[in-house]
Amino acid sequence: MPKDENINAIPIGSNASAGTRTYFKNIIDAISQIQQFAVMEKSDYDIPEDFLTLRGSLNFFSIGFGNGFIEGMVFALLLAIIMPLTHSEYLMELVSLSFPLARSRAFLWMLNLLPVIIAVTLCSYLSRYRIGKIAKRAVDALLVGRMFSLIIKPSSFSFC
Repeated sequence: MPKDENINAIPIGSNASAGTRTYFKNIIDAISQIQQFAVMEKSDYDIPEDFLTLRGSLNFFSIGFGNGFIEGMVFALLLAIIMPLTHSEYLMELVSLSFPLARSRAFLWMLNLLPVIIAVTLCSYLSRYRIGKIAKRAVDALLVGRMFSLIIKPSSFSFC
């Protein structure tokens, strides 16, 4: 198929940041890579569909899974700490001697919802980069990893 003059070829291998990374240290690195994919797909680059390899998809999945697992554990820990405080006036007053905001039920409720607020913010932020073939696959792999970790976590507690 002849190449159109208006479409540029993707600069694979021209520098370290142009291609896909093989390993992400954290979710910020994964989101940065997704942003790069979205920028390349918004511009006139002709990106082959196999540019995001199986290893790249699995890396996005594993970052999403790890991040979702940590978020689920923090949510469970916050729930275990905050629920007794909201139901016991004595505990609330005892903790409020050291931490005065513990007297506010609204603050405790918002603190308990913090993981949900973070998840909604992350999904909303990633939705703006879900535009091309590669960026969609990367965002979907990241969010499916988070979803699997949040599904597996509650079922693992039921066996205890």
